[in-house]
Amino acid sequence: MKRLLHIADPCHEHWDAMTGTERQRHCEGCGKQVHALSQMTLGEVEQLLASAPPGICVRVEHDEAGRVRFRSEPHDPRDPPKRAPALLRARALRVSLKPTRPSPSLVDPR
Repeated sequence: MKRLLHIADPCHEHWDAMTGTERQRHCEGCGKQVHALSQMTLGEVEQLLASAPPGICVRVEHDEAGRVRFRSEPHDPRDPPKRAPALLRARALRVSLKPTRPSPSLVDPR
């Protein structure tokens, strides 16, 4: 799904001329804090925009397809990796292919 972000009044100030961090800088031109959306996760951006006053300033970076770039969500070590089911299937297959000893004959050899 492509997310559209409408910038009503694009700013022409240069990010590198602003002071602050890679996530947020102060613009001398307007006196506002400018938030770099690409340095935030989508969840952080949604939270910021939901609580922001009207006229918030943001810096937007986008990919070749025009999609806004966000920082990846951090991985929770308690969550199993997405490849875990495939690894479990591979282990199960390896166990099922493991050579077994012949079972003892149930027929009396006499």
